[in-house]
Amino acid sequence: MGKKHTTLSPTLLKVLEVVKLNKPVTPSQINDHIGKGNYAAKHVLYLRILGYDFDVVRDGRNVASYTLT
Repeated sequence: MGKKHTTLSPTLLKVLEVVKLNKPVTPSQINDHIGKGNYAAKHVLYLRILGYDFDVVRDGRNVASYTLT
């Protein structure tokens, strides 16, 4: 079997432009930077699947911020 490698999509690369190590970022900051709707949670989920670790701060049922750790 061949090597399995993962390449980041252009959208996930744009998310990583906004998300900085140990600095909280709001879902609206991610969405504004991407400019394609309200998909911050989806992008963070994909990054988590790829091995990135995030702390999530919630305000009730809503996400207040994501922090890359």
